[in-house]
Amino acid sequence: MRPVSRTSLTLPLFLVGSVLLLLGGPQFSGKSLFAHAATTDSLHRELQIAVLLPFNTELIEYDSLNLPVGKVPQASLLALNYYEGMMMALDSLRHRGMRITVHVYDTYSDTARIQALFEKKEVQKADFILGPVYGDELRVAASLAKHYKVPLFSPVVATTSVATDNPYYFVCNASLRTHCRTLYDFILKEYHPAKIFLLYREGAEQEVNIARYFSQLEKEMEQVKKTSRQLIPVSEKTNPGYFQVDSLFNPDTTADNIVIIPSPDEYFVNTMVKNLKGLSGRFHIVLFGLPKWRYFSSLDNDDLELLHTCISSTSWKPREDSLCERFDSLFQARWTNQSSEFAYAGYDFMLFAGQQFLHNGKTFYRHLENYTGAGLANRYRFEPVLNPGTDTSHQRMFDCYENQQLNILRYENGTLLPVQH
Repeated sequence: MRPVSRTSLTLPLFLVGSVLLLLGGPQFSGKSLFAHAATTDSLHRELQIAVLLPFNTELIEYDSLNLPVGKVPQASLLALNYYEGMMMALDSLRHRGMRITVHVYDTYSDTARIQALFEKKEVQKADFILGPVYGDELRVAASLAKHYKVPLFSPVVATTSVATDNPYYFVCNASLRTHCRTLYDFILKEYHPAKIFLLYREGAEQEVNIARYFSQLEKEMEQVKKTSRQLIPVSEKTNPGYFQVDSLFNPDTTADNIVIIPSPDEYFVNTMVKNLKGLSGRFHIVLFGLPKWRYFSSLDNDDLELLHTCISSTSWKPREDSLCERFDSLFQARWTNQSSEFAYAGYDFMLFAGQQFLHNGKTFYRHLENYTGAGLANRYRFEPVLNPGTDTSHQRMFDCYENQQLNILRYENGTLLPVQH
């Protein structure tokens, strides 16, 4: 397979028989990033990993010398960024005495390719598999991982629906349902509101589904905690003038008017934020939104700050942090480009998994419930995901494991800062 490069970067990704050759380069030598750091007398040092990522090398152009030319396609950048961060962690683990063999494969974003890769012994016998990325590929891979009894970690996409009764499938990012639960728990704990307003559109399927999550959470809380909070759905069907919500708010300026907008639609969110901003002089409003909002370029941070807006997030990179600055510097020196959130995700997870392997060996994945990890930008707390059909009065069955560690971030001083971290 051809080597891969990217704009302003010669990436030392050499695939020889699909076996990654670990090359030298700057090493990350900061303090231990995780609470359960490996000790020098650890016994579990031989690690084999299979990495299945959508590099999409077939889209890359090559010259007559078989060297990449031009820009790397956008479809390849996620995998390359993740790989770059992962390599930084592998160097750190290798210099702690681990002997690591990594088999790297391009999935081409193709389910047939996934099936073919699982016919390889180095995939079937890996200590763990990292990838693939997308839903259809994950569904195929999760089933095959269960068949061969090898743990598989979904590095990016937070989907738990692709697996049923599968103790070998692990999701590295929290699902949308977990984001909703974390937000709702935070609201009840911090604000104790009598009413929570849920603003959404009945005609938007995704908003309806997310609103349904919150309604289910309200019912669960009523049963378990006997709460008196009232979740009030506000849509074009329940309130034809739902854009004008001032008639619903508590006029007491000391009272919190909690508003959840479960929408991934940037235009709709921006419209509602502007409307709520117009009411902020008469009411104290606390707005809660989705993690995707942090990428909406049209939202005004000053407006969000005025509304005390909070979102949940799987990652948070602190400003002016010496470890992050050190990582960014070494990353730049090695790859000649800036780090990204996917680079941090690759670094944090690979270091976490490698250290757990050092402590617990080939069955490390069975012990992840007993550990939490805090990386540079990502934290880890894997919990079983219960089957929705489980009768809670009997033995609970679960579908997979999910990293349910989240941050609650609030817009303050022109940026996002953690209020629950």
